[in-house]
Amino acid sequence: MMIRSRSRRSRCTAVLAATVLLSLAACSSSSGSASSGSSGSSEVKVGLLFDKSGPLAAFSKIGLDGARLAAKQINDGGGFTVAGKKYTINLVETDPRSDVSRASLLTKQLIRDDKVSFIMGPTANEELYASQAVSRGTVTQVADSAGIGLVAEKNSSAFAYQPQPSPSVWYPGWIKQLKTRYPNIKRMAHLIENDDTGKVLAAAAEQGAKAQGIEITTRFYDPTQTDFTSDLTALKATHPDVLAIGIIPPLYPTQLKQAVQLDVATTAYLAPLGDESLAVGATAPVPKTKTPIFLTRLSPVLGANATSAERKQAADGVKAATGADLPADGLQYQLFLYSGSLQLFVKAMEKAGTTTDQKKINEALKSVSYDTPVGTMTFGDHFLTAFPQDLVVVTNGAVSTREHLPAG
Repeated sequence: MMIRSRSRRSRCTAVLAATVLLSLAACSSSSGSASSGSSGSSEVKVGLLFDKSGPLAAFSKIGLDGARLAAKQINDGGGFTVAGKKYTINLVETDPRSDVSRASLLTKQLIRDDKVSFIMGPTANEELYASQAVSRGTVTQVADSAGIGLVAEKNSSAFAYQPQPSPSVWYPGWIKQLKTRYPNIKRMAHLIENDDTGKVLAAAAEQGAKAQGIEITTRFYDPTQTDFTSDLTALKATHPDVLAIGIIPPLYPTQLKQAVQLDVATTAYLAPLGDESLAVGATAPVPKTKTPIFLTRLSPVLGANATSAERKQAADGVKAATGADLPADGLQYQLFLYSGSLQLFVKAMEKAGTTTDQKKINEALKSVSYDTPVGTMTFGDHFLTAFPQDLVVVTNGAVSTREHLPAG
C-alpha cells in the first residue's frame, strides 16, 4: 500500500499494535547482521531509515523486519559474489523518529561516514523528500512511499525505487476489471485526497477511465475532512455508474457509509486497499447495499498455492531474523517486498559486477528478478512492475466474489 505523509499516517497508528520505543544515543549504529557471513569476506553496507520511535514506528517496523530478514538469508547462505569476491550484508540501522531534519542528517551520515551502497526508507513523504535531496544520484534508495514514486516519475535518472507497482499500472487495471464485468459503464466519479499522492492517483484513474471509454469526474477533498456529504452530493449530480474513493483506508468507513446512504453510484463502488470488514458482518460500518463494493489490493498473503511447509518456512525465517511472528495478512506483502528489494539489489550487484558503480547497478536492477513467498518481484522503470492482486466483491453485506488475479 502507498505510505501517506506523516500527519495522515499518524492517524492510522491507533489501529496497529504499539511497538517498543527505542532511543538511540547515536544517530546511526551497525546492526551487525554481517557477522554470520563467510570468514574473510568484505561487506556491503545498507543504510536503513526506518523509525524505531515516533508516530510512524509501527509502520516502519515492517520495512526494518524485511531488511533484517533478507540480510540474514543472504549472510546465512554464505553471502554473495561480485567479480570473484565474496561479500556479506551489513545493515546500518538508524532512527529518523519521523523528523524531517533528522532524516536529512542521517542520510548525510549514512553516505559520508558509513559509506553505504544502498538506502531503504524512510516511510513518510516529508522525510523521503528530505532524504532524497541528499541521496539523489549518489546512492540507490528504495522506499514504500508515494513520494519516491513522484521522484522517479519526475527524474528517470534518479536512483529511486518504490517496491510497489506504479499507480499508472494498477489503477487502470482495476478500472479495466470493472469494465469487463460491467460493459455498460459510461460515467465514473472519483473522490480523492488533495495532496501529492492524491494527484498521482487521480491522473492514473483518469488514464484508466479514458482507456475504457469512461467519462470521469474527480473531486478532491481536504485530508483533514471528516464529513464528505457535500463532496459526495456534488459527485452524485454527475450521475456516476461507479464511485471510486480515495486511498486513506481509515477514512473509508465514513466515505463509503455516506456514499451508500446517498446512493451515489448505480453500478459499483471501488475502494482500493479496502478490507472486507468494512461491509461484511453485524458490526460493519457500511450499510448493506445491492450495489457491489469492489475491494482491491496487492496480494497480501502467501500465495494461494503455497504448501503448509512453505508457509512454515516463511514464518520460521521471519521469526529467526526478527524475533517476531509472521505479520497479519494485510502486512505480509509489505514485509516481503522490502525483503525482496534488498535481494534484488544484491542480484543487481552480482549482474553488474560491481558494488560501487551505482549507474551500472541501477541498470542491472531494472532487469533482475527475485521470487518472494508472495510473488515474483521485478523492478522495471523504478517501480515493481508486476505483482498478484486480490479482488473481493461485497454485495448485500456478504462476499459475493473472491478472486486472486495474476500479476500483470
